[in-house]
Amino acid sequence: MPNPIDSFPDPVLGATWGELGAVRRAARLDERWHVDAVLGYPVDGLEESYTRALSEALDDAVVLDLTFAAPRAPKPSGAGHLIAVASGKGGVGKSTTAVNLALGLDRAGAKTGILDADIYGPSQGMMLGIPDGRRPEVRDQRLFVPIRAHGIEAMSMSMLTDERTPMVWRGPMASGALRQLLEQTDWGGLDYLVVDMPPGTGDIQLTLSQQAAVSGVVIVTTPQDIALLDARKGIEMFQKVDIPILGIVENMRGCECGCGDVHHLFVEGGG
Repeated sequence: MPNPIDSFPDPVLGATWGELGAVRRAARLDERWHVDAVLGYPVDGLEESYTRALSEALDDAVVLDLTFAAPRAPKPSGAGHLIAVASGKGGVGKSTTAVNLALGLDRAGAKTGILDADIYGPSQGMMLGIPDGRRPEVRDQRLFVPIRAHGIEAMSMSMLTDERTPMVWRGPMASGALRQLLEQTDWGGLDYLVVDMPPGTGDIQLTLSQQAAVSGVVIVTTPQDIALLDARKGIEMFQKVDIPILGIVENMRGCECGCGDVHHLFVEGGG
């Protein structure tokens, strides 16, 4: 007898739970369905609404146990799924978004790391509270051991140089540094590696798209027209190299005051 839970369409992905292989166990006991399901995206805060949606679809009472498990990376790689966080314009909050995405995935139960690919202006060391001067260990005389901070693995050019030392390098040198950070770091079997990209559509972006299997990219922008203009260029570039756009974050959209009202300092809805 077919399991009716398998025909439930996933509210995010659209495919049925049967197609996704999401249902681990399902049985109707005590006049209600008891369902144990696992999904490949974070499910914090979704269990109540999914229970309600599943109950409506079955027209029956449901007890749902919903958990998250990161999907398998497309090829064997200690870095897991690579998620790039990019922007066309600097100063839109891309690095802040990247580190919070990594921390959020870690809190959801995924083993997560962050790679600071902004060779000229690395900031993840400071954002994660890693003291200036702390250096990663070297394993087997060839692999960097990423520094662990707030539960995630981190690697950045700021951990290899003094914070006052500028990277006065041409594009090929910066691209080589990115390849070294990506390929010569012992990531240790991550589910996700969040890559904090520099702004623009230059050498670093092309190097990452050509040298690594990037699962998708998140574009960060602010509502101003000038930021949106460059964000569109970034989207076009990643589409040309066949990297999926996972979403767009419109940062600095408004300011919520103590009264609860949201004041839009710039235009709204651009992202």
